[in-house]
Amino acid sequence: MILDARYEKVRLDGVIQSQAVFIALGINWEDRRQVLGVDLSARESQSSWTAFVKGLKTRGLHGVEFVESDDHAGLKRAVRELLPEAVWRRCYVHFLRNALDSLPRKADDDCRQELRWLYDRRKASKKPSRTSRRGSPAGKRAIPSSPTGSRGPSAKH
Repeated sequence: MILDARYEKVRLDGVIQSQAVFIALGINWEDRRQVLGVDLSARESQSSWTAFVKGLKTRGLHGVEFVESDDHAGLKRAVRELLPEAVWRRCYVHFLRNALDSLPRKADDDCRQELRWLYDRRKASKKPSRTSRRGSPAGKRAIPSSPTGSRGPSAKH
């Protein structure tokens, strides 16, 4: 599940004010994204995130294994409290923005490229292998063996 909030100008009782718009996206086993919920709040806080996630659970949210969000302390506490079985990870886009905010503008391009390179390496090293113990996809041998143990009809010993 992906959780995020953004601030938008909203007209409430004839007055335009800034409101936090919470959104929850779910990703199913077929990699299809679904909007699970959208809600308004006066601000992002632990209590508002807790209310949002509780509302999702009341409507039937269950089986959440993974949550990705920004590093908002209240959001992280709400996830820890209400979805204890889920693993939390900081959103890469938010991490990148926060890291670049600390640097001079002229260093942005070089640092962004280096950070993306590091992230891609980390992602590739943690990618689950689709190979079996024999090292071929789906548990099949890459080259069939003959009954004599050779590696195919033209294999020479």
